[in-house]
Amino acid sequence: MLLLRGKSTYPSCSNLRSHLSACKKGHMQDINWRGLVHRGQGQAGCRSAMWFLDRGTSADPKDLSIECDCGARVEFEYLFAEGILGGCNGHQPWLGDQSVDANGCNENLKLLVRGATNAYFPQVANVIALPVDADLIGDVIKANLANLAPLTSVDQLIGVLSFSPALSNLFGKVDPNQLFSRIQELKNTTDSDTSVPSSSPKVAEFDILASGKATIGTNSIDSRLHATTLLDHEWKTGDSLERLLSRVVAVKRLTEVTCLYGFTRLEPAPVASDGSLEEVLLAVEGASLGDADWLPAIEQNGEGIFLQFDPSSVGKIVQSGFNLERISALRLAYQDWAGKFKNSPTFPGGAYTFLHSLSHALMSEIALQCGYPATSIKERVYALPTDGTQGAIGRLGILIYTSASGAQGSLGGLVAMAPKIVTLLDAAIEKMQVCSNDPICSESTPQAHFDGSLVNGAACNACLLVPETSCEMRNMLLDRLMLSDLPSALS
Repeated sequence: MLLLRGKSTYPSCSNLRSHLSACKKGHMQDINWRGLVHRGQGQAGCRSAMWFLDRGTSADPKDLSIECDCGARVEFEYLFAEGILGGCNGHQPWLGDQSVDANGCNENLKLLVRGATNAYFPQVANVIALPVDADLIGDVIKANLANLAPLTSVDQLIGVLSFSPALSNLFGKVDPNQLFSRIQELKNTTDSDTSVPSSSPKVAEFDILASGKATIGTNSIDSRLHATTLLDHEWKTGDSLERLLSRVVAVKRLTEVTCLYGFTRLEPAPVASDGSLEEVLLAVEGASLGDADWLPAIEQNGEGIFLQFDPSSVGKIVQSGFNLERISALRLAYQDWAGKFKNSPTFPGGAYTFLHSLSHALMSEIALQCGYPATSIKERVYALPTDGTQGAIGRLGILIYTSASGAQGSLGGLVAMAPKIVTLLDAAIEKMQVCSNDPICSESTPQAHFDGSLVNGAACNACLLVPETSCEMRNMLLDRLMLSDLPSALS
């Protein structure tokens, strides 16, 4: 029996029922209050009445305690200590009241408030649906790579096609220059042991959107992807910032597929910057959804703008002395934070940090003009190697898009912004020169924080941070100062 007395601001004992215990693997169970109060007291069998006391007015844990008539007591502030709640029994209430993890659990329980933000962090995988035949040429090249890999020039490729009827039938309608470029790309990716995992959907997404085709996908009501590559005169304005971009694509229709494959408690799982789906559960041992042979997923329609960036221009910016120091500080803070995970995610690099910061600035500027609220605009940042080494980042791009159920996400607001992209970039970068929280914001330095919220340079809610639903990296790896001197860096 647990009673209430004292100068409490709580109307009933429901205050204690709102407290649970959980472990890092997602298991959850009620707290054994009687055992906790009598821990080390030698009175585990005591059945006396217990009381919840609040001696203050602010609900500070130092003022809260649970006491037994036998004299045993425990202060709330001690409940946050490591191991005080004991070991986890592997209970999985979301799979049934009596469900217990068959593998057991060796984690310690931690205090958890029911309904708190750290009670549930969903683990979701997001991909942009692509046409079924989007990369048939790539599949054919892979099947014949043994014969095509030794070729060192376009002339050699043309000669092989002329003497091989089988290959000529396969590639006869493909431009030899594009075919040779695709062969070299697949060859380099295959030869490297450190290449981006083939399971990464971002590789396929980038290759399709950056293909340079006038029309990508099909323009039909049931099409999953329909995009058009803008001609130079449609978006170039003569501004120096356009040197950053090599291609602008108006994505008139896209389909985003979101799948829930698990969840975590107490701390969120880190996000893979390359979008890899191969080992999504390794960094944090998330709770599974059971033994079902299916996972809940939804499809949402939308539109967007894809920007392909020039590697040489981005490399010049990232390799500047000022930015190298900023990136080095971010790398150390990120590695310190990521080191606590089972399989530490690697630092995605300076190019990713630069594009991620630019993406946030651009999203905020676009939201002012496109008609969509800022909370509905999302990003996908591409900073992927083309030859398998992190030193040769060749796939550089940003997809800014929106998606919603039905047709609400494809009203044309973002597509209309595509021809104005250079003007929008100019305005976004101009606004990043000063923050209303300066000089505090501009003097911020990256720090390792338990939830990664401080793994940023100059970034705050007044300038670079966006709603959590918009950012693919949980508002991490951002630095406004990397954008401060773009025009002169490109001149």
